[in-house]
Amino acid sequence: MDSQNVFDWMVGVGGAIVGWMLKMIWEAIRDMRIEMKDLDKQMHEDFVRRDDFKEAIQEIKADMREGFNKVDSTLGLLFKKLDQRNNKD
Repeated sequence: MDSQNVFDWMVGVGGAIVGWMLKMIWEAIRDMRIEMKDLDKQMHEDFVRRDDFKEAIQEIKADMREGFNKVDSTLGLLFKKLDQRNNKD
């Protein structure tokens, strides 16, 4: 074998190795893009946005305040009636 054939074989094998490596990198990038899309979909299904969470908490707080105000007024009326009974006796 002369030096030209050896050089041609080395370039061919080197080119094949580089081509295989580029193909593997390309597939890894493609798979990573697919995984990122899946994660993005899952994130929108599983997690709540901060703004939505704050609005929901504000609604819950308002409902709780209203409920506690009703309970407080009811307890106030009960205590007044108990005091009136105690004062009569």
